[in-house]
Amino acid sequence: MSFHFKSVGFLPVAEAQARPQPEKTPVGIRTPLRLGQGSSGLFEVHSDLGKTIKDNLRNLLLTHRGERLMFTDLGADLRSLLTELQDDGDVTALTQIGNTVARYMPFIRLETMIPKVKHSDNERSAKVSIIIAYSVPSLGLSDQAVQVELNFMG
Repeated sequence: MSFHFKSVGFLPVAEAQARPQPEKTPVGIRTPLRLGQGSSGLFEVHSDLGKTIKDNLRNLLLTHRGERLMFTDLGADLRSLLTELQDDGDVTALTQIGNTVARYMPFIRLETMIPKVKHSDNERSAKVSIIIAYSVPSLGLSDQAVQVELNFMG
């Protein structure tokens, strides 16, 4: 049995236009999770691939190895380096970030890393901010940056 498209016809223009059309095609769930508004669905989503990549890279950098079930090596494991970032920890962080991104997001070209340590008033805690500059050559994205912040209590 075969069907021919000539026998089915077309929808009237008014009926086809009356169907709700998504504003933009969603390409990834936005994190942290937020409830969606209007036609976005259950959760807010990204419709821009560059923003999705940035969001995914941030999550990859903030993930500690062993946190993801079945993917025990996923993550840059930066929290384990918090006490070493002022010694030779910068080189270790660069290596860990480079290896993790090469494995899980190989389409990203890492460019620079800028670590900043902010001590609190009580000197028992500090906030480490790491800014990673990157590009995505296959999408023509350059001069991109993502910032992650890690809290250290000692």
